[in-house]
Amino acid sequence: MEETEVSNTRNKSQMDRYRTLVEELNDIATDGRITYVSQAVTRVLGYDPDEL
Repeated sequence: MEETEVSNTRNKSQMDRYRTLVEELNDIATDGRITYVSQAVTRVLGYDPDEL
């Protein structure tokens, strides 16, 4: 495999792990307004992220 292919594969793997981590967090990020709502908020609050 070429070096760029290895790098791309590694980057995708890291992004997938990060995405899974973020999506499973029971977090809502705010700075005076809601800036991010994880999908896990549905389990915790019973609301779809789009409803917040």
